Amino acid sequence: VPPQTVALTVKISYALGLRKADFMGKSDPYVVVQVPNRIQTKVETHVKAGDLNPVWNCEFKVPGYKQGEDLVFKVLDKDPISFDILGVITFPATSFQETGFDGEVLLEEAKGSKPYLKVSISGPTGKYPQEMAAASTFVVALTKP
Repeated sequence: VPPQTVALTVKISYALGLRKADFMGKSDPYVVVQVPNRIQTKVETHVKAGDLNPVWNCEFKVPGYKQGEDLVFKVLDKDPISFDILGVITFPATSFQETGFDGEVLLEEAKGSKPYLKVSISGPTGKYPQEMAAASTFVVALTKP
């Protein structure tokens, strides 16, 4: 049975501590999210010019996401000629497919800096973990004697 296509939503909130990648300025970061080696699943945030602690608060549905696929988040620096990698994190499907994910993660490939990215990945219900926790707390409150 081939993997089932599922509605997967990601929210990219902010990054902290990005390195200065531009020679004559800071960095112009944006985030690309996709399933490894599947360009058709790619979504990206807008560019935040000159910002080492950018706030995006962008939410996307990942097109064509199939259950069990990993997700890669890349923070890139937008340049007229090319782009620099400011940090990368790969989420194995096992880290979010059951309950989703919500938190700050330390980015890899950051060339000397220790940047964090705040992301949320919806679980199988289409909700983020904090929404599921709030819903279960509410249910527990309703069932108390």
